[in-house]
Amino acid sequence: MTETRWDLGFAYAEVVSRLDALLSRKHIPYQQEYTDAEARFHASLPGQGRVELRARPVEPSGPLRVVNQRTVLDVRFQDLGPDQEKAFLHDLNIAFLRLGG
Repeated sequence: MTETRWDLGFAYAEVVSRLDALLSRKHIPYQQEYTDAEARFHASLPGQGRVELRARPVEPSGPLRVVNQRTVLDVRFQDLGPDQEKAFLHDLNIAFLRLGG
């Protein structure tokens, strides 16, 4: 099992929306699970394995409690080879690519 963590400069709702769009666009079957603190996507890659995506908002910190729109995304692969993991991470990168800054 391989796991990676991304600290994204996107609001939590936008991350959830982009994950939903990516999985739908790629026709990857998945289930969503929500709690007060996070959203989880359990996806099955046909004939390859599973991916779990867990998104949670980063709470503002510091003396001024400046609100930064940040979300932590944990990606956990199960029963995938390195090439399949790399391909999925590439698709994930594209999903969060900001055009024009």
